[in-house]
Amino acid sequence: MITLTHNYILKVFLVLVLFAKPNQSSVFRCSILHAQWKQLIQNNLPHLCRTNEEIPLQCIYELIDFNFPLEVLEVTNTDNAHIIYELLQQISCLLSNAHSYHAWNSTCFKNLKNVLHQQITNLETCLNATEIPKGPMNRDKVTSYLLTLKVKRYFQRMNNFLTVKQHSSCSWEMIHSEIKGCMLFITHLLKKDIHISSYH
Repeated sequence: MITLTHNYILKVFLVLVLFAKPNQSSVFRCSILHAQWKQLIQNNLPHLCRTNEEIPLQCIYELIDFNFPLEVLEVTNTDNAHIIYELLQQISCLLSNAHSYHAWNSTCFKNLKNVLHQQITNLETCLNATEIPKGPMNRDKVTSYLLTLKVKRYFQRMNNFLTVKQHSSCSWEMIHSEIKGCMLFITHLLKKDIHISSYH
């Protein structure tokens, strides 16, 4: 029941974020995660490169709330891009250590990592092109720094969990599920504040 409910919520959220109309008024207009991201989400998110969509029953008791910092979903403009960048970087780092997770579809997994790397590179280029000159630390910069720090701590909790559980199969099942949620949040952020011309 827990697994079915969890997957149902993810699928409902997937429909909402993929087909919601993008915000056209964003100050930060940077076409970073193009149609390839949307295609990746549509094709892979329900299973995210797993050979079996459902979490094994023996892992249900490992369910844990890593407390995703929901306040990052309320950011706007360039802060939004920095949060997306941090999420992508952290997801990529997690996946680079996921070799012990035997449920991966190897071809899909390799493609997923390549696409994430490409999107991180695209976003780095975009952020460098729109970077605001350094100056005194103002309220907006402090807020952006604190939100990024919360994202880092969120992923650190996941890394700590894997360490405590010695990277067991069940611990990776929990991380796998959490990554799916993160990718949905990224899509939500893109739809909310970043104009992507290829979505039209």
